[in-house]
Amino acid sequence: LIKLYLAIKKIAGCSDGTIKLYGGRLRIFLDMVDKKLEEISANDIRMFLVRFKNREGRENGHVSDRTLDKVRQILSDFFQWCVNEDYLTKNPCKNIPNIKFIPKPRKALTRMELEKLRRACKNERDLAMIDMLYSTGCRVAELAKMKFSDINWETKTVHIIGKGGKHNDCPLNANALLSLEEYTKT
Repeated sequence: LIKLYLAIKKIAGCSDGTIKLYGGRLRIFLDMVDKKLEEISANDIRMFLVRFKNREGRENGHVSDRTLDKVRQILSDFFQWCVNEDYLTKNPCKNIPNIKFIPKPRKALTRMELEKLRRACKNERDLAMIDMLYSTGCRVAELAKMKFSDINWETKTVHIIGKGGKHNDCPLNANALLSLEEYTKT
């Protein structure tokens, strides 16, 4: 069932990384619970979440509440899919509430930190990448998929295809434009 569920997630457009994460979490769950799918109860899931949270080798000896809620979401989605496909009659995750977590605020680089990064670049390519990442706020994977044809020199923007296939035109700052210009000359 996990293979079929993951295949359907792939068809739905989930990335390979997401598929791997879902599969890994589901296998850990089924190994730890060690029951037939139809025998799994809400209490089994609750006990698994407690054990998963306190697993060794994690930061501060446990996983974060954000990670734990993601595991709960994966389990809930899987069990709901099993119900929708008539493999199970009920979703044991149905009454397990979201796990509350406090989002960590992202901290921007200081001007000094950014300048140190820029000065550590060994060539024009590295500098262009650092300046693009800083200017757009895009992910490294999004930068890796970018083409020169995605840059609109007239509007000083770059077209980025983000997570989930979302399209976005991001403005480029002066450093990014100059670095890209220098890099294209090489």
